[in-house]
Amino acid sequence: MPLELIKEVNGVPEVELLNELNKVDFSSLQPGCDYSKKYIQGRLSFISSLTYGGNRTAVLKIALQEQENSNSEINTINVLFFGKLAKDCAKVFYEGDTIAVAGFTVLSASSSTSRDGKHCLLLKAFEDFRSTVYVYVKSVRDFSAESMSLLAQLQIFDTSMNLCMRKK
Repeated sequence: MPLELIKEVNGVPEVELLNELNKVDFSSLQPGCDYSKKYIQGRLSFISSLTYGGNRTAVLKIALQEQENSNSEINTINVLFFGKLAKDCAKVFYEGDTIAVAGFTVLSASSSTSRDGKHCLLLKAFEDFRSTVYVYVKSVRDFSAESMSLLAQLQIFDTSMNLCMRKK
């Protein structure tokens, strides 16, 4: 499932889907390494508009700030989402959300710099690479009709009501 919404109560996710994966600090990310069984996590600090590349592939760019190691030399990374994953994420992302990304590729340091002048890493996530995005949802939001139809297709975990909706 490329996009998972996880209900969060008092800062604690109701379901731990990332237990089988290893968390990676932003400062230890390097191009050329295998991150298929690993994930990064941070607070969503920037969301671009959905754009389309030359081959009409949807592209969404976000910036994530690492919360645990905020004093680290690298505490912000840029993530590019492609295709259907980009379209789906654009419908549910909000600035300030906590996001985890599993199964990604580190391309290189980007040419853009963060506010403090340090270079940001650039990650690539797409369905063909089996990337999965986890969005920690604090409460019910005012989703548009289009987003609600997307939510009906996603797997939503809510253990307080023993409810688990699966992809149709």
